[in-house]
Amino acid sequence: MKKIKLSNESMSDLKKVLGYLIASEEKSYEEYVFNQFEGSFVNSSDFIFNKDFYNNPNVKHIYATARRIKDNIF
Repeated sequence: MKKIKLSNESMSDLKKVLGYLIASEEKSYEEYVFNQFEGSFVNSSDFIFNKDFYNNPNVKHIYATARRIKDNIF
């Protein structure tokens, strides 16, 4: 895999974009999870926002994707 070098400024901008995506998609993600995975787990918001859950490749939502990217970069 090819590595990309980012400047301090571009890293700061990337953090802002990911933060915005995560914040703006949080409610939509919660609704998506409860609709897609209902009955698969205890209905707990704490659990679905936990890395063990959103890091699952079966969770296909922009919120989960942004969190996985943020976790891998920072």
